Amino acid sequence: MMIEAKDTDRLEDAVAAFETDWTNDSIDRIADVLKCHSLDDDLAAATELIRVDIERRYGAGNPLDLADYRSAFPRLWRHQEFVSQIHFEDRRSRSVAGMPDDPTRYQEQTDGRIDDDNPSRRKSTVDAAASTTGPSDDLRRNLRQIGYEIDARLGRGAFSEVYLATEKHLAGRFVVLKIVRDERNESQRLATLQHTNIVPIFSVHRFDDCTVLCMPYAGSLTLQKFLTQSDTPEDRDGQSLIATLCNRSDETIQRFDAIGSPSTATVTPQPYVNDSFMTPLDWAADPTVADLPIADQSPLTRLQPMGRADLTLWLFSKIVEALVHSHARGILHSDLKPANVLIRNDGEPALLDFNLSQSFQNHGSAIAGGTLPYMSPETYRRMMGCDLAADPRADLWSVGVMMYEFLCGRLPFKPPESAAAIDLEVGVQHRRGPVVWDPSTKVPLGLRCIIEKCLAFDPADRYSDSEQLLTDLRSQASDRPLQFASEPLRGRCHKWFRRHPRAVSGGSVATLAALAALMLVPLAVRWRNQSLALEAQSQLVQFQDLSDRLLARQIVDPQRTDPSYFSDLVRPLTDRGLLAPGEPARWIQAATTRESQIQRAQVLFRHLGHAAINAVERLDDVHGTGNAAEAEVAQLQSLVDAFRETIRSAGGDPDDSRAYRFLQQDLQRFTGHDDSDVNNDSVPPEKLAYVSDDEAYLEAVRDLKDRHYSEASELLTMLADKQAIASSLRWTMLARAQRGQRQYKDALLSFTQSIERSPESPRLWYLRGRCQQSLKRFAKAESDYRRALQLDPAFVSARWSHAQCLMALGQPEKALQTLNTGLQHRPENLSLTILRSQVQRQLGNIDASKADYAKAIEGTPESFAEYLNRAKYRQDDDLEGKLADLLEAKQLRATSPEVHYQLAAVHTKLGDLDAAIASLDEVRRLNPSDERAMVDTGVLLARSQETESALQMMDAALQRPNSGRTLYQAACICSLVGDNARYQRGVSLLASAIHSGYGVDLLRTDSDLDALRLFPGFAAVGRTAELVRRTRYSNRNQGQDEQNDWDITD
Repeated sequence: MMIEAKDTDRLEDAVAAFETDWTNDSIDRIADVLKCHSLDDDLAAATELIRVDIERRYGAGNPLDLADYRSAFPRLWRHQEFVSQIHFEDRRSRSVAGMPDDPTRYQEQTDGRIDDDNPSRRKSTVDAAASTTGPSDDLRRNLRQIGYEIDARLGRGAFSEVYLATEKHLAGRFVVLKIVRDERNESQRLATLQHTNIVPIFSVHRFDDCTVLCMPYAGSLTLQKFLTQSDTPEDRDGQSLIATLCNRSDETIQRFDAIGSPSTATVTPQPYVNDSFMTPLDWAADPTVADLPIADQSPLTRLQPMGRADLTLWLFSKIVEALVHSHARGILHSDLKPANVLIRNDGEPALLDFNLSQSFQNHGSAIAGGTLPYMSPETYRRMMGCDLAADPRADLWSVGVMMYEFLCGRLPFKPPESAAAIDLEVGVQHRRGPVVWDPSTKVPLGLRCIIEKCLAFDPADRYSDSEQLLTDLRSQASDRPLQFASEPLRGRCHKWFRRHPRAVSGGSVATLAALAALMLVPLAVRWRNQSLALEAQSQLVQFQDLSDRLLARQIVDPQRTDPSYFSDLVRPLTDRGLLAPGEPARWIQAATTRESQIQRAQVLFRHLGHAAINAVERLDDVHGTGNAAEAEVAQLQSLVDAFRETIRSAGGDPDDSRAYRFLQQDLQRFTGHDDSDVNNDSVPPEKLAYVSDDEAYLEAVRDLKDRHYSEASELLTMLADKQAIASSLRWTMLARAQRGQRQYKDALLSFTQSIERSPESPRLWYLRGRCQQSLKRFAKAESDYRRALQLDPAFVSARWSHAQCLMALGQPEKALQTLNTGLQHRPENLSLTILRSQVQRQLGNIDASKADYAKAIEGTPESFAEYLNRAKYRQDDDLEGKLADLLEAKQLRATSPEVHYQLAAVHTKLGDLDAAIASLDEVRRLNPSDERAMVDTGVLLARSQETESALQMMDAALQRPNSGRTLYQAACICSLVGDNARYQRGVSLLASAIHSGYGVDLLRTDSDLDALRLFPGFAAVGRTAELVRRTRYSNRNQGQDEQNDWDITD
């Protein structure tokens, strides 16, 4: 559930208030804060405050049990998406605090059925020992008035509780009462279903706050309970089912005697032949028992000789018979799982719980829900918001999962962690793969084929209806060829021999052997072709997985132009020889089908294009146009050549490829000549349309490189709708684009999505911390940095930011501690050394500060970051030293805007405004929409009395959502150009800047505002600044961007 935009400000204020006044005495403060900010009914807001409380409590060493939060906010616990967020924060905070993971903390923590069947803690809906706790006294009295006395609780589901009761006015017989709080026409649908394998209802009784369904009692054993009581799948045969039924019956009798049920009541494992519901099918008509003596033709007797496969076929044939009946009447069950299959005392299965059932003939009322491990992929998609109609084939998927679990003892696919869209999307992708069979699990080939058809990812590849599935189950049970699932020849031959055992004797053997040999020749060829196809597909999957991991790593890493990262990106290509002429085409054509060839071309297209764009970025950073080393240009040439060959192998024309044409232009910049075969009269690349989603993806990669963040965001949003690229790539790219636009809240959410996919990536935690810090959420930023450092203690950028964050929190001792730890890992790092000098000075350790400063100044930086950071922290009277360090940093990374910002600041301090403007022009060349570069240029032009140009720059900068800094600088321009109209606008802009928290400490001293200080209204701005200073921001709470941006106004 997303927080509405109109509530965002109130939530931010609520979080700020809660963090400011937080104590660990009581969680009642959460409800008070919600009420104070009119968020009483906002579950998303409550979740956010609980997450803050969890984080703070772990930090204070005083965590609560999650049940305490559940008790305080019971309504929230009915929504899986919020519970998942709370569980995630608890696990994260435990990890940060160094506490071991404790999965038992998350058991029984949700009231919704979505989490009921998490495989790690799945329980039967029928308790092993029925609880004597029950409904309210009022409900008991109401039930007693209509003739029912509750004896014991049998189980609890997502929407209901189930009780054993005695029906007093009908000879004291046992019945089951299902008490439903959210009845969804279950009774109406059940009334239309009359089948021996569907539990019927006797009557319905409606009360004020619930509905009570009365149903026959036929035992308490569910299929789920039978599965959990079987030690291994091999134990699941007819004899074990009979033994379980008998044991369950004995337990039931003991429980009922213990709670004082009528002494005459007995519960036996025999069928209730006098009850229409319990009357078995016509057993004598079944050929497998027709020859038995009549006395032995009971249902339980016929189960005894069944092995595991036979029992599977018998049980699920009965279940599917019930589905045929239900589907014929337009009703889907929608929540098929072992816990919803009752094994009656006569051994027959019967479907339970139609509360989520729905009509698939009414597309407008489709429900998306159920139990996660048993849901079909299309049900996941409907839960994610896709407009898909309810389909009977979703029930058949659930049947396939249950059959697989019955036979193999595990689920065929890993279930999603939660019902959140991020996890459901992963679940959809997992289900695209084939069903994997353990060779040690002996499952008949025909039965495997049936299950695989049920579990086909595309509903069109499954059985078209339940009748087809029932036909194949009966065919398999009678050793006949399957009619609808594809069955290998060897499987059909095996069945033929089982049906004709006499044919496998005497002279028939030789004849059959000759026929089999003739038949096996084409079969061997077919098997060989299938083996080659599988090997080719396996190679593609391996390459795609490796490519996705490497590209995601390259996208997230701030040092993405480092040679080691580029080498890792290229190595999968060189290892496979894919950069040699002709090799891309050969690798693509090695696939046996055209579809597989296209898939290979797409994966190779993305990887080659991404690697080539990275190579261009690296050459630009390290060398600049025209100065690249010959070997590096040659490598870029090989990447572009392989890229062109890949396009042709897929049937495309490089001349029409936007991505190829841009890469060819980049290559030409470094070689100085055009070696391409592109027609000189062709349309310019920027005017070409995207011919594929892969082209759009590479354009987004290029936009990020060129810092065209808005364009990248639009493309990534479009690709997200199509699910065209791996989610691990998409979320990180989108987060980078949002952060580049200073949309820190959006970037924070996107980085969170990335972290949930790659929680062991220290750089993702670091980047999310940067967003938190930009939003002045210093406690959360510090936590993210701490997590990044736990994953990589030598991560200098995270160590640097962690120390700065601790300083902003007023904890210089801890800042010194983290810097000391960082220097243990990187003792010669000048960035950490010079920052430690600043911390030591603040702590009053002057000698230690001077020693660190001298070491940093005398040392030789080894990286771009060390040059840049040393320049920032050089003393103000060492402007020439600052300038020298910045020029060295520029040589290492010419495309870094930060270098040019700092160069502009130093040139301004040196009085060289032309050089300062030139540095900002370089930023605008890299990113024409950079509002900071525009407004700073406007200030410098105003100081140079170039009024018109200054105002043009200001207006251009203000044509977008603006930061407080931009508003402040625009006010300075208005003050410098000087007329009453401009002064009025300047005061308004300055007031907005101060309200946002920027410029509070500059207001009194900034000479650019001298003219504005004389204008009416400035005094009011000053009073606002003083109020902000006292109540909301202090000097130590200036964000990192403001603290380290050497403003031209300084």
